[in-house]
Amino acid sequence: MSIIINTRNEAEEHIVAAFLNSLKINYRSTAEFESDEALHNEFLSLYNQEIDEAISDVDTDSFVSHEDVEELLAQRRKTLK
Repeated sequence: MSIIINTRNEAEEHIVAAFLNSLKINYRSTAEFESDEALHNEFLSLYNQEIDEAISDVDTDSFVSHEDVEELLAQRRKTLK
């Protein structure tokens, strides 16, 4: 899975990096992509592949709808009471 996070300033960037580091999540910054064209192209290829897979899932009705998630959460709340 790829996630793109656009921070507004350097302080936000440091906070996000600290959070990801605390969870031991591997990530790459745009500085790496800007300095390495092969890495940039690899990211774009994987990103486009994930989009194609998501579109395929939607086309084959192989996804969880927002309504289903809301219903599941509502049922879980009832069992906790």
